[in-house]
Amino acid sequence: MYKLSREKGLNPVVMTPRLATHTQEQVKEYMFCEKCEDLFNRGGERYLGRLVYNGESFGLLDRMKLAPFGGKLVTPEGLGRFSGQRLGIDTDKLAYYAVSLVWRAAVYKWRTLEGQTTTVELDDKRQEELRHYLLGHTGLPSDVGVVVTVCTDRESQGWIFLPTKAVGRDYSTSGVTMYGVLVRGILFHVIVNAPGRFPLRDICCVRSEDKVLWVRDCAEETKHSFMSLKAKARVAENLKRRV
Repeated sequence: MYKLSREKGLNPVVMTPRLATHTQEQVKEYMFCEKCEDLFNRGGERYLGRLVYNGESFGLLDRMKLAPFGGKLVTPEGLGRFSGQRLGIDTDKLAYYAVSLVWRAAVYKWRTLEGQTTTVELDDKRQEELRHYLLGHTGLPSDVGVVVTVCTDRESQGWIFLPTKAVGRDYSTSGVTMYGVLVRGILFHVIVNAPGRFPLRDICCVRSEDKVLWVRDCAEETKHSFMSLKAKARVAENLKRRV
């Protein structure tokens, strides 16, 4: 994904709450053995790489455009619902990929730039449940779901946002927790603690009968996240010169 984010020979633009800069530094750590890294690759990483926007084409969105009878418009605002099953998409791999990112974000404080770190909170019991799922020992926990949205706007297709707990909505009455991850045009929402009445079977790419995938313009959501970071970030000289 870092390689895809290079443009005209320039390093990707990386933005944190403190700094925006061109850099080749990546969020990485020596954490997992070769066997586990191979599990992540086979589980979803390699598969997703063929579906995201790569700078020239957008595998998943292109497939939707070529299969108009695989989906339908849900709202006048442009929200569409497609059947991953009819499109021939392995939604289990998409869910695995999203859950693996959230789990990895939870088990370690990952270093970014200038001593900053990024992480999400999952209690020990939930971490262990998801670890067994990622190892292939169990299925996805019954109160966990993954919503996959394909973004039609160019802004979202060029960005990557690390796992972040969703804020700005009131989930307190239901106890639901949601984590968002954006990867070059594919927006994942990982839902945990979903009560029995929560409609996972209608919205989740794993639990729905037709393995549902959503499509819409995500520009407003992406711009809001971008502006939240930009509000306090210092712009490095290498980025100022480009602007």
